[in-house]
Amino acid sequence: MLTNLIRDPSNSLDLRYGTSQNASTSSRFLVFANGRSEWIEKYSSIPDDLSLAADTGFMTFDHRGQGASGGARAWIDSYDTYATDMKKIIDTAIAGKPYNLMCHSMGGLISLYGIMKGLIAPRCLVLSSPLLGMPNKPLPANIAYHTASLLTDLFMGHVHTGGGRYWRPPFEENVLTHSVERYEIIQNSPYPVPSPTFEWVRASYRATQFAHAPENIAKLRIPILILCGTEEKVVDPAVIPQWVGKAKAAGVDVDFHWIQGGYHELLVESKPILTPVLEIIRRWFDKRGFPL
Repeated sequence: MLTNLIRDPSNSLDLRYGTSQNASTSSRFLVFANGRSEWIEKYSSIPDDLSLAADTGFMTFDHRGQGASGGARAWIDSYDTYATDMKKIIDTAIAGKPYNLMCHSMGGLISLYGIMKGLIAPRCLVLSSPLLGMPNKPLPANIAYHTASLLTDLFMGHVHTGGGRYWRPPFEENVLTHSVERYEIIQNSPYPVPSPTFEWVRASYRATQFAHAPENIAKLRIPILILCGTEEKVVDPAVIPQWVGKAKAAGVDVDFHWIQGGYHELLVESKPILTPVLEIIRRWFDKRGFPL
């Protein structure tokens, strides 16, 4: 993976992105948007996992506030900022070539937000465990939102909620993956990120509400594949099929699959779960006429 930095001239903030070795000669791209607290190298196996063709480039990036990108850790003022960052990186890294977009968790919400706002225009979209609803623990989502909004208005938006910490629990207690090896990679992240800030909570809740608005869903004109594990415990799994129902009612070409036994991180799961996930993704791309 070749990594580069983009400088945001408005605030001198660097955004890091990575491309595959064949990027300069690729005719099309698979762009990957990762989730909260993740980083480029965590998903460096995707080109091999999906057996990308020789003329398909791969590009992924670190959201501001995590990985090697600049910005306050675990803080954002609005998903407009995330989506604008994503547009800048895509415009720079793939030079106007067509691309398919694949996302995980928070990356899925950012991508939907960006598409609905008209900032990015992928040919199709794959969402793994998308953040379409804030979790209802330790507080119900609506109470957490109002609390976070109040504290942000009281100039405490950069304060971390305490809902998560730098360290990860033992493998036996984790809710991310069944793979011991891949969980060790997560535990040993070179870019640990603290719990979300109150302003991140407010911005994320508002973005989920935006993504569920019928008038915004109606703007989607690309095929969408959504995958969610039956053992999902990080995002709210109940709202995902609800969103799918709204999308289908609006005429969106959307396919949804429950992944039996899957935890949150379906793309870094153990082989018995990851293998069928990858096969579903490959078949879906072929069926939609967008070979990898």
